[in-house]
Amino acid sequence: MQHMVDVLVIGTGTAGTTLALACRKAGRQVAVVDNRLYGGICAMRGCQPKKYLVDAAQIVQLSQQMSEIGVHPAARIDWPALMRSKSAFTSAVPKRTERVFQKAGIELLYGVACFVSPEEVAIGEATTVRAGVVVIGTGARLRRWTFPGRNW
Repeated sequence: MQHMVDVLVIGTGTAGTTLALACRKAGRQVAVVDNRLYGGICAMRGCQPKKYLVDAAQIVQLSQQMSEIGVHPAARIDWPALMRSKSAFTSAVPKRTERVFQKAGIELLYGVACFVSPEEVAIGEATTVRAGVVVIGTGARLRRWTFPGRNW
């Protein structure tokens, strides 16, 4: 199946989403494609979950420090409950991102994007997209550290 759009955005993280929505608001026909769940590294596996967990740790640390000067009780982390809460936050991201795109009239595509030419991208074996502009907004990939002393 061949699709024709003004703008194809590869990647649905923060940058790709912001760009796709701005292009659509400007009246362009837009499609997005991702080979992972919509939402990107930052929202689901990076920045946002990290902030969630770091904030919890900082609250505990501050409450323990304040308990030394008379503020009680000191907070503690219930790790399983905190992880359930974090997971509830991150697991909602893909569907929420898809709804935002659908409401804006952006075409949703799923799969690995491979350039066939400068303006044509194959997605899987059955779909091609011809676009006036193709933007690669795939962001970062997690990389495992390999040096001694790493934390995993």
